[in-house]
Amino acid sequence: MTKNEINKRGPAFPRLRPIGTKKPPKQSMPRTRASWQERFNRKVNKYGPIHQVLGTRCHLWTGSKGASGHGQFKHEGKVQGAHRMAFLMAYGR
Repeated sequence: MTKNEINKRGPAFPRLRPIGTKKPPKQSMPRTRASWQERFNRKVNKYGPIHQVLGTRCHLWTGSKGASGHGQFKHEGKVQGAHRMAFLMAYGR
């Protein structure tokens, strides 16, 4: 492209929508939320070190931690201890 061709076309501004028109809605797939058990399990590393007495692998919490260093997990709008949620998964309420 030569300089003359660029000048004929004018500066390269983005195309603007006419005043008073709205953006078209985004065409995307609706997001499905995972269950709290799936979200919880994604934050647990099940391949931790081997326990000295039990001889089984430790489960390490990789999610957020509070000021005291204990794991935290948000469930039903409240931040709960990760150990409480593990108990809830295993035994129910």
